[in-house]
Amino acid sequence: MDFTDRDYRDALARYTTGVTVVTAAGEDGGGAGITVNSFSSISLDPPLVSWSLGRDSKRFELFGKADNFAVNVLAHEQEVLAKTMAETTSLDSAAPWEPAKNGAPWILGAVTRLACETYKRVEAGDHVIIIGQVVDYDHRDKPALTYYRSNYGRAESH
Repeated sequence: MDFTDRDYRDALARYTTGVTVVTAAGEDGGGAGITVNSFSSISLDPPLVSWSLGRDSKRFELFGKADNFAVNVLAHEQEVLAKTMAETTSLDSAAPWEPAKNGAPWILGAVTRLACETYKRVEAGDHVIIIGQVVDYDHRDKPALTYYRSNYGRAESH
């Protein structure tokens, strides 16, 4: 390949994504989270979603092996939370949350919350793709947080 990692990342940055915080029960019994924009819907039957996690991530031990997790699609006003969870794992001091039926933290105020059981893990280059089967969800009608070229924005329906 004849391009640098930086060039490739710059090309991918031109794709607008939503912003999610994937959460799981922390080792201390509290909530743990990580900001993710690699989230995707895969299947309706069964209901499957995916996200990817770098194998060199400091949070790989926790999230790469979690049997249950939640995907929280952030609302526009949760930009600070997105930035915080990109840097730290502890959800307890970052945002109010409640346990989903599977025990994973559901962040209060998120646009959509999906409780998932890990369905499959797929090795892919320097990442692991984590596929989850949705076992419960809720959603609300409010503007979502977006990410484009390293900047946060707002998505609304018209």
